[in-house]
Amino acid sequence: DVALMVDAGTVWVDDVERASAILPVLEKCNAVWLEEPFTSGALKEYGLLSSRKDFLAGGEGAHNPEMAYNLIDFGKVAFIQIDTGRIGGISSAKKVAEYAAARKIKYVNHTFTTTLALVSSMEPFAGLENSPWCEFPVESTLLAQKLTVKRVLPDSNGQITLGDEPGLGVEVNPDALKRYGKEVTLTYENNVLWRSK
Repeated sequence: DVALMVDAGTVWVDDVERASAILPVLEKCNAVWLEEPFTSGALKEYGLLSSRKDFLAGGEGAHNPEMAYNLIDFGKVAFIQIDTGRIGGISSAKKVAEYAAARKIKYVNHTFTTTLALVSSMEPFAGLENSPWCEFPVESTLLAQKLTVKRVLPDSNGQITLGDEPGLGVEVNPDALKRYGKEVTLTYENNVLWRSK
């Protein structure tokens, strides 16, 4: 079985009736997920649409845990999808994952770039039984693929296993960065504060 997941990209801004018009089609297609139908602050609208169909995902625009909590409590999302880099790092994202787990809301990462971003986005919810889904960067750039010594990839069952090495469990490939390196000098009032070489 393939689950239909739709990313609306905030296309309806805050228009509940326009968003509701698509619900019969999504139900006919057995959709299990409607991502970001509205802008992050449209909490009342999220709540209204959630009361009609309980499959909304939101939160990638949350830039602090409180915004995510509000989407859970007032927006009534079924899936809270957090961008670890945007919300304030792994610790902030972990707070949201724990908050979601206590309320039986599925936590899903938001990422689409590198292995570093992927593992950082997975750390906050690794091991949570109620949150088995992971957004995975399928069409990454060559830099994104080469940025780490080894890539984290799904196995034949689609499962992703995080490494148990220190830190994020992946090693940056310095050779991949050489092409993008620039000499940088920071100065203040003609005094050199820092130089890259």
